[in-house]
Amino acid sequence: EPGSALGLSELANAYWLTHTATRDPSYVAKAQEAATKASELDRELELPHIVLGIINKEAGRNDMASAELRRALQLNPRSSRAHSSMATYLASVGRNDDAEKEFRTAVDLAPENWYSHSQLASHLTNMGKTDEAKEQYQESIRLSPDNPEPHNNLGSILVGQGRFAEARASFEKSIAIEPRYRTYVNLGGVLLREGDLEGAA
Repeated sequence: EPGSALGLSELANAYWLTHTATRDPSYVAKAQEAATKASELDRELELPHIVLGIINKEAGRNDMASAELRRALQLNPRSSRAHSSMATYLASVGRNDDAEKEFRTAVDLAPENWYSHSQLASHLTNMGKTDEAKEQYQESIRLSPDNPEPHNNLGSILVGQGRFAEARASFEKSIAIEPRYRTYVNLGGVLLREGDLEGAA
């Protein structure tokens, strides 16, 4: 129901996702208001605290972000979303090893969620663990083969490993699914490395 705690929680999440897609700041206030009301109506729901934690992290209010995310994990320690949100927060404050553990827990709790694998892969890439990152992107692709993002990200890993033919195939697959400017740029870089100046132009 729209006015219920669960309904307000989902609304808060939708407002935040809309903000991330549009960068319209008005949706931040709407998300915060809906999440706060939801947490007041039902103190046992973890989603409002996840949303509030994310909002506070993005605003640089680290203590508040940490408190909200810890509360979400207390309420539902088996919430993959809560663990991945905590991981993102920990990474943002430089606690990379702790963040990796949280990302791995999120994957363990939701092994069929392609995005959990991609989040872990991205973090592993930032930590220089590219072989492990590649495996996670491959699993993400297995779970969501028609998603262009993991194909593109896998291609970037392969470029860093000097495996240009495989990288080219990954970028071409991503473009075939959904043409994106960034992927064309990535493909062009590989073609230049391969000496295909005409194809890169």
